[in-house]
Parts: sequence; structure tokens; C-alpha cells
Amino acid sequence: MSSFKHLQFEFADAIRQGKAAINNIEQRRLTIYQELFFNNILDFVSNAFPVLKSLYSQQAWSQLIRQFFIEHTCTSAHFVDIPAEFLQFLTEQYQVKQSDPVFIKELAHYEWIELAVTVQVQTQDKLSLLSANEITSEKFNLSPLARVISYPYPVHKISKKFQPVSSSEPIYLIIYRDADFKVKFIEINAAIAFMLDLLAKQVENSFEGLVTQLQLALPHVEKTLLRESLHSNLVEFSQLTLLVKSE
Repeated sequence: MSSFKHLQFEFADAIRQGKAAINNIEQRRLTIYQELFFNNILDFVSNAFPVLKSLYSQQAWSQLIRQFFIEHTCTSAHFVDIPAEFLQFLTEQYQVKQSDPVFIKELAHYEWIELAVTVQVQTQDKLSLLSANEITSEKFNLSPLARVISYPYPVHKISKKFQPVSSSEPIYLIIYRDADFKVKFIEINAAIAFMLDLLAKQVENSFEGLVTQLQLALPHVEKTLLRESLHSNLVEFSQLTLLVKSE
């Protein structure tokens, strides 16, 4: 390895580790770079995960981000991808400590989903939305600006004042971006989550197809009641711009 490349690796390692002076680089200048790089990462992660950050002391949060900064090798050079890299670090590398919230990974995922929907390039005016009167006649899918997710914790309710200490029955949520670019969520039950997941995965894309799948999954529910309930839910979701016509 050339002396210049060696210096580059040594410099990068000093930036990540916060090491003291290295050869041929003045400590004052090195400190400026160390603080600049780390503070940028700290700000991006803090802004992307505000609820999770609020559950830590300032020192503990900085230590967590420093560990991410040192241990995780990012695959993207874009700042906008830092939150996804942090989530990957928590999910695949980080060993949860007793001092961490038991729901750290789930809450981080929830906050990342909110961010992902917020920054998604696609806009409502480019989508062919499904109207309520087209539900039984058109083929349709879940909007690409919506996500159906499930967690063993009520992540959408977590705050400094409410922190569950154990898992619960699965919580099902729709997170979506509306026409005003506001990210919202709806808590739903397992049957609706199942139905929307069929749409999201394009297993089914019609009203009658959904009826058939739900009948198989819920054989104890009377068919007329099931059809009425499904239609009512789909009308509500179409009004919230959550359904789009199949291409």
C-alpha cells in the first residue's frame, strides 16, 4: 500500500474512532474534521428518529450514534440514505442492551417508514386514483404511497410518557402520505391488514377476488356481511386516496 493510501486509511479511521493526532495532520484540523463528520451523522439520525432519540439521554444517544459511526459500513454515499443505514445497523449488528427500550428496533423501523413515505419521489397527481363507484368494476392496487405494517408493540403511541415493557398482540397499521404531503397512519385489524397485503403484493386486484380470499381466511363470517364490510372499508380507503387503478 502506498504511503498516501495508508495515510487516507489512517485518517478515515481517526475520523470514525475519534482518535488523537496522526502523523502529518495537525490535531486542531483533525478535531475539526472529526466533529464535522460525526455531528452531520448525529443530526441526520436524530432528525429521522425523533421519538427514539427522546427516550435517551443526550450522552447515551451520542454513544449509540458513535457506535453506529464506528462499526457500520455504509453502502451508500448519499446523506438521505443514512437513516436506512442506521436501521440496518440496529437490525443486523447492534446488540440490544438492558438500558435500551425493548422496542428499539420496531420503533426505529416505524419512524424510518414514515420518513421513507415522506421522501418518496412519486406524487399523488401522477397516480390514477380509484373512486368509490369504481370499486366493484375496476381492478386496483394499494397506493405506492402507503405501507401496511405490523409490530408486537404499539409503536405509534410510544413517547417519553408511554414505553411498553413487553410485547403485546400484533398491532397493524397503514402509514400513508396524503395529497397535502402529510404522513398519516390508521390502526387496522388483522382482517383488513390481510386484505390490504393481498393488494400490496398484487395477489388480488379486484373486489370479487378479495371477497374470495377473505371467505377462505374467514369461513365463519357470513358472505353478505363480509361483502358489505369489505365494500365499506374499500370506500373509506378510496376516499383517503389509498387505492389506485391497476395499470
